[in-house]
Amino acid sequence: MKSKILSAISAIFLIVGAFSVVAAEPRSALYPVDWKPGFALPTGERLQDFSYAGYRGGGVPLPEGDFLPVIDVSQQPYGAVADGKTDAQPAIQAALDAAAKQGGAIVFLPAGLYRLDNDLRATASKIVLRGAGGDKTKLWFSAAGDNNHSFLRFRSPDYKQAVRHYLTADANVSDRVLHVKDTDGITVGDDVVIGFSLTERYKAEHGMEKLWTIRKTGAWVERFWRSVTAVAADTIEVDVPLRYPVRLADKAAVSKVEGVLAECGVEYLGIGNVAPMDDAWTRVNSNVIQFWGARDSWVRDVRSFAPPGSERYHLQSKGIQICESKRMTVADCVLENPQNRNGGGNGYLYEISRCDEVLVTDCVGRNGRHNFTVNGAMGATGCVFRRLVSEGGFGFMSYDQFKEHEAGNAKAGFTAYPDVHMGLTIAILIDNCRLEDGWDARNRGEMSNKAGITTTDSVFWNNRGAGRITSFQYKFGYVIGSGPQLKVITDEKPLPAAFAGTAPADYCEHLGEMVEPLSLYDDQLARRLGVKAKQDAPPPVGAKP
Repeated sequence: MKSKILSAISAIFLIVGAFSVVAAEPRSALYPVDWKPGFALPTGERLQDFSYAGYRGGGVPLPEGDFLPVIDVSQQPYGAVADGKTDAQPAIQAALDAAAKQGGAIVFLPAGLYRLDNDLRATASKIVLRGAGGDKTKLWFSAAGDNNHSFLRFRSPDYKQAVRHYLTADANVSDRVLHVKDTDGITVGDDVVIGFSLTERYKAEHGMEKLWTIRKTGAWVERFWRSVTAVAADTIEVDVPLRYPVRLADKAAVSKVEGVLAECGVEYLGIGNVAPMDDAWTRVNSNVIQFWGARDSWVRDVRSFAPPGSERYHLQSKGIQICESKRMTVADCVLENPQNRNGGGNGYLYEISRCDEVLVTDCVGRNGRHNFTVNGAMGATGCVFRRLVSEGGFGFMSYDQFKEHEAGNAKAGFTAYPDVHMGLTIAILIDNCRLEDGWDARNRGEMSNKAGITTTDSVFWNNRGAGRITSFQYKFGYVIGSGPQLKVITDEKPLPAAFAGTAPADYCEHLGEMVEPLSLYDDQLARRLGVKAKQDAPPPVGAKP
């Protein structure tokens, strides 16, 4: 009797074990259980290490509580009034200036609607603009602004690049030590940028002789934003490995960056800046929040809203823009419904431009032209878009087309997608997102000032939704794991002329099913830090439209 019971139990375990084998999610051949940075297939395909993205290089929680002195703008001597009628800009700006003067502070805005008839500027490190919640404290920028405008900007007046230290040897993917002619003036902890001149040789190497005109031939290109971790007489070590070669033939150099802001934040507040429609469509490329030249900073729980006078629209054009920055996190934000979705840089809800290791996580973008985009001449590297929701992307070729659409012609305009927009963006991870519109990573040809080939070595990992991924990357690109409804386009034949120079076809694996782990970023971060990987979750549903 005992032997029969044991046999039955053994049979049950065999059945359960067999079911587990069948039900287990597969793994990518590029990401074995014992994966380490540098692992590659014999044919050369490999995944870069994306774990450095985010605040302080990943794995460090965003600051909570009163970690700096608090300035309450509703108290004297500031006395900001949150009634939606009184201009609160002078009071809030005075508080930001006081925070800069005293070496940093949390500038707190209690719940209410703050009308701002002018811009806000934060110019020093350790300044945090904090509200009582994304749906409680609301900033209403009431003016239309000018072209290329920023309503709330974090940037130091001292921000600049210093003397260039030219390399004496080529540097390659995964290198952290750079050989230079001298290291005069460079010390551990300095912010630096590694760049090169946009030579005819470099353009020809990528087949972009007639494209990539956003930068003039010979112009300096900022490629990698880094921090110095060690200095010797003729070498500089940086914190994050390089993600692409830089060559002596292109006059590669390291330049110290001065005036970088650190430990700044915008959190727990709403933003809205709708303008009269004619004004919104005649002023281009305006964003509500901009960080330029920052590191180890964040935007958290920021939500757009329809300000007074608008029932449908929230933003004039752009939402959050991060430029020439590194190690930043944008988390738990919901941005939607811009007015201007024309060409020329409008309707971008989250824009990462010429940045490295920026993490955009648990955010929702809705009804923009490009809900999420990596932009700027020569783009960005090592940035991660994790657990996002993108839906309703739609654009127009003109104001007249927009008005025709508003009059009821649903065919006026076109579906628009999150994308990598121009130049050569390197190693971007789109990780465990819900894409109801999609994402483009391809040769954009003559579009957007002859954007040409836009990316290489970027990875789409375990995305889902009813949209599409179009991936035609320079040399290697990757689409690994996908939901059953998500359409993936990587190998159209015949290849459209606009996609020339993107062969071979991007690496695809396990399309129509999820792979293990659910989040590549989370797993790589756990490996680098030597901790147990946390159980990831599907992307957020987001607020109802």
